[in-house]
Amino acid sequence: MIGKLRHRLTIQRPDKEYNAIGEEIIKWTDIATVWAAIEPLRGSTYFAARQANAEVTGKITLRYRDLKPTYRFQWIDHSGKTRTFNIVSIIDPQSRGKEIQVYYSEALD
Repeated sequence: MIGKLRHRLTIQRPDKEYNAIGEEIIKWTDIATVWAAIEPLRGSTYFAARQANAEVTGKITLRYRDLKPTYRFQWIDHSGKTRTFNIVSIIDPQSRGKEIQVYYSEALD
């Protein structure tokens, strides 16, 4: 598994703050930087996942850690562009606490 974890991702959690007039504002706080594999879904895999959830665009695999569905990932790709991946679902594929797979939707700017 170590060889395929070649992408450096930052895990962020949402923190609520309030502005001067009391409106809630979400501020994203970095909580960890991890090595992971990013795998965009394509072909029949993409269409099968799309039937379950239209927002799923890929899968991230990383070593096991406690993640919440409200978290997100940020990644700076090879061109220097920051990409944001919102968590759609979290799976421990072997139920052994070794690795997790996170299905994501990519945030649109």
